[in-house]
Order: sequence, then structure tokens, then C-alpha cells
Amino acid sequence: MKKTILLFLCLLLALPALSQAQAIDGEALALETLADLAAGDYAAVFASCDEAMREALGGEDGVAQLWAQLEMAFGAFETVETATSSAQSGYLVVLVQCVFATSDVTLQLAYDSDGAFAGLSVAFFAAKENTQELPGETVLLREGAQDETPATLLLPQGEGPFPCVILVHGSGASDKNLSAYGAAPFLDLAQGLAERGIASIRYDKYTYAHSQLCMNADFTVQQEYINDALAAFQALEQDERISSVFVVGLSHGAMLAPRIMEQMKGEKLLGAVLLEGSPLPLWQIMLSQMEAAIAPLSGEGAAQAQAQLDAQRAQFEALAGMTDEERMQAQILPGVSGYYFYDEASFDAAKGANALGLPLLIVQGGKDFQVTPQNGIDAWKEALDPSLPVEYAYYENMTHLLFDLQGESTASIADYVNPGPVSTALLDDMAAWILRTAAGEDTAQ
Repeated sequence: MKKTILLFLCLLLALPALSQAQAIDGEALALETLADLAAGDYAAVFASCDEAMREALGGEDGVAQLWAQLEMAFGAFETVETATSSAQSGYLVVLVQCVFATSDVTLQLAYDSDGAFAGLSVAFFAAKENTQELPGETVLLREGAQDETPATLLLPQGEGPFPCVILVHGSGASDKNLSAYGAAPFLDLAQGLAERGIASIRYDKYTYAHSQLCMNADFTVQQEYINDALAAFQALEQDERISSVFVVGLSHGAMLAPRIMEQMKGEKLLGAVLLEGSPLPLWQIMLSQMEAAIAPLSGEGAAQAQAQLDAQRAQFEALAGMTDEERMQAQILPGVSGYYFYDEASFDAAKGANALGLPLLIVQGGKDFQVTPQNGIDAWKEALDPSLPVEYAYYENMTHLLFDLQGESTASIADYVNPGPVSTALLDDMAAWILRTAAGEDTAQ
């Protein structure tokens, strides 16, 4: 059986020019494909594939695995809401907004000039809000503004003052608990840290809370991540119950933590915990994920997937020679301009951390296939100044979502089928490091 994790990497197989786009009813084709998938008619879907897609899938069992991965990630398929099609780079591409049990998902289906099924990817998803809740106080970020965002401040029992963490999301639109694949790592972190004497503040990510305000071509990580973290920090600076503040970023949030901290002005900021992050730009991590995904392929499917990967790399590399206007017009991924990626890569995370000189705890899971140890903890060790007060923590069985995985990793989202709570060992080590740092103890190894 071939791996089909290409589904989650927005990778479409290269196709000949689409000369008959107007003659094909893309919406009808996509709805038929999804109806067959939902009904379990995998033979019909495989029969509708072009040659390269058949090579990638290997047979109707490959189609079944593809659909199983979707439902493992987002819950049972429920319904289709809208579908729109357009000709893009030699494809008839159909964006279909779907409702799954745990997420709202926009699927991208591609068809060639003959109407053959040529690719399936996830263009966007937003996890439905986790209904679990913890007691806490509401803090309004940017109170009264159009993009006012409520945050939850959870304090430990006792008098205080307490150290507090600002929880910064990874990629994608997420609620304040970072609900994904049935896990809720930010909820677990908030509760676990409170039990260990540490406060936390968490909030719905900007792209989740204010998606209608995220469509501008000049949208960057400043709006997506940094402004909320700064507003949370300002609130904590004024709260006498809070003695010190730490940025805790997961995945892309960890990659951006030095950039976030550079903009924080105040004496309470003492350091950061970087969970499953990398000093590399986001686009390089994406390409690494794509390379891992196409590695199991062979024959024509492998060649065409590699060609698409090379074309994607060329798009990213070309951004350096463009003007800002050209970057804003360059659609690298659906709904994401080249300007976003260029801006994101403009800040060197390791150099930023070195310049700040603040203590860091860098955390890596051995079973993280999204940010591998090579791109994560190993890259940090190579890039950071040896004199920086930094500790490294490696957990052999921990995944990207911070729970321990028993048995072998599949290096795919199948690892997330039965997620557990955040690793207790991680919580213990994080809390100990934060409390030592807050007390002014030397945390450097």
C-alpha cells in the first residue's frame, strides 16, 4: 500500500495545459467524487483518476486510505456547503467547503482537460471549538476595537503573584484550546501548568476569530500572531497578580517566538518555551514535509510529484527578486500570497533569539513528523549561540501535538487517531524550568 499523506500538503500532480476548462462542469465532477468517497465507492473514484493519480494511489485501497485519513483528521464527513471552480496552472481546480464532525474543511480537487480526477488536497480547515472548558477570567484584547478578542486568564490557586505563559498557536485557524484531531493541547497545558503554580492566557487565533479580516494581500504574521500576543502581554504587565511572563509557542508559534518577544516592551518578559518549532522559515519546513511525502512514490507519479515540488520551491525562491506588489499578487497557496511567506522569512529566528539573550527551553518530540528533530532541536542547537541561556528537552515518544505515541510512528496523521493528553513529563519539566527561571536561577546547561 502506498502512502497517501500528500493529501494534507496541498500538493497536486503536474498536468498538461487545461485547454477545455470551460467545457467541464467542475462543481459537478467534484460533488460526484465526494459523493462516491462518502458512499465508499472507491472503485468508481479510482476509475475516474488520471494515470498519474492512479500511480500515486496504487488502487482502490489507496483511495480508501486517502478518505480514511481525512475522516481520521476531521471526523466523519457530514455535508457539502459550497463549491467553486477556476482554471489554475493547467488544472480545473474546485474548492469545496465541507463540514466534517470536528472541523470545517475546504477541499481542493483538481481535474484535467478530459475531466479525469487529478489531485486532492486540503486548502483550509478550522477545527470546531472544543467544548471543554476550565474556570478562568475573561480578558479583552483590543477592547472596543473591530477585532476585539476575548482571552481566558487561568490562575493557580493561592495568593500569587504567579509566573504566566502566553500560549501561541501553530499554523492554521485554531480555537483557544488548539483543538485538532480530537486533541486540545492548549487546554491541557493551561490546566497542567495551573496545577503546578503557573498561570496562562489563551485566546482564539486571529484567523479563527476574525477570518473575515484576514483576506488582504498584505496580511502577515503581524496580524495573524504578533498583535494578539502583544495585547496579552500588555494586559499581564498591568496585572499585579502576575510576576513574570513567558511566551510558549507551538510549531509555527515557536518559530515566531523570538520575533514576538522582540516587540514586547516591559520588565516582566523573562523567556520562552519553544515547542516543536524550528529556526527555519515556514516555506522550508513545508517543502521538507512535501519531500517526505513523495519519498514513497515511484514511476511517473514520483516524477510528476517531484516536478511539482521543484516548481513550488522555485516560486518561493523567486519571491526575493520581486517587489512587494508582485509578492502580493503571487498566490503561492490558495488564499496565501507570496508577501506573507516573504515577510515570514524576513526575520531570522535564531539571530533574533541570540540578540535578545533571554532564557529558552527548546522542546522536541522524537515522533514529530511535521517538524522533525533534524529541522527542530538539531537545527536550533546549530544556530543558537552556545553562550545563550538555553536548555534542550527531547521526548522520544512525543508527537507534534505533545502527547506520547505508543508503538511505531506512521509519519502521517494516522498517528493522531487516538490522541492522549499532553505528556506529563513535558508538563513537569516545563513547570520546573519556568519556576526556576522566574526565581532567577541559572537555567543554562
